[in-house]
This record gives sequence, structure tokens and C-alpha cells, in this order.
Amino acid sequence: YTLGANIALEQPLALAQGKELKLTIEEGVVLSIVDTATNKNFELIKNQGTLTIEGEGKITVEATNNRGWNNYSAVIANTVGGTLTVKGVTLEHLGGTDMAYGIDNLTNGKGTSAVATINEGAIVKSTYRAIRQFLNGVEANNSLTVNAGAVVEGNNKSIWMQDPNKNANTGTL
Repeated sequence: YTLGANIALEQPLALAQGKELKLTIEEGVVLSIVDTATNKNFELIKNQGTLTIEGEGKITVEATNNRGWNNYSAVIANTVGGTLTVKGVTLEHLGGTDMAYGIDNLTNGKGTSAVATINEGAIVKSTYRAIRQFLNGVEANNSLTVNAGAVVEGNNKSIWMQDPNKNANTGTL
């Protein structure tokens, strides 16, 4: 699919396991959503399939509430079973929460996987942390590859490899 005009979503999107989607966002085009949640996780795109996003446009989330450490807000949650490839586009989280991510790469449980690749020309930005690798799974495959020519920029940290408990895996970067 090619996005050729700005779209402000009212509801998040999801790509199910076993599904594939290639989204091209044309130059100057913005796919956006406002996150007004106060007590739940939020993602503009929840990916559990194979998602490729490319082009010269932008995907943004603007969160209006700071939920502290209770819940995350992400442009893309690449979660259990997800394979994400980003090239050329800008993913930007415009804040409002301490748990704000451009990409949240999430594993959860034994044998789960979340694989993200950020390629040339891509920009991932957040007012908190640009990318989180949430390593919450024993024997999980949580990998992140950032290739030359990509920009990853977070006001607090650019990439956070979070091992939240004794079940955390090491992840790869």
C-alpha cells in the first residue's frame, strides 16, 4: 500500500501474526494519531506479523497524558512474533508520557520473538527513549539491527535494552 495524503487516525492499527504488509509513505505525508489514554498501553501500530515501512514520510504519535511508569505509548509496538523493517521514514513520538517510544520491541514468554531492522535514511525519535528492547522472556529472540545511515534519537536514551526481571533474556543489538 502507498500512503499519498495525510491521515489522522482515530483508532490504532494492528497487523496479526502470519500477515504481511508493505507500507510506502510518500514524501511530506504524515500518518498520525493522538494518544489520550491514561491507564493502558497505546501503540499507533501493533505489529505481530511482517511489517515493512518505507518512503520519505512520517508516522507520529502525540500523547496528551503522562502515565509515568504504569503504561507505555509507542509509534510501533513490534511485539511477539513481529518482524519490522523501517527504511527512509521518520517515526516520531511527540511526548506526553515517561514511557514514550518510537519503537517498542517486545518479547514476552519462552520462545517468543521480536525482530526489528532500521535501515538507511530512517529516523526514530522520541521525547523519552527512541527504541526500547523489552527483554521479558526466557529464551526469547529480541533483536535490533540499526544499519548505517539511520538516526536513532531519544531525549533520555536512544536505545534501551530493558531487562525487567529474572526471566529477562539478553537480546541482541
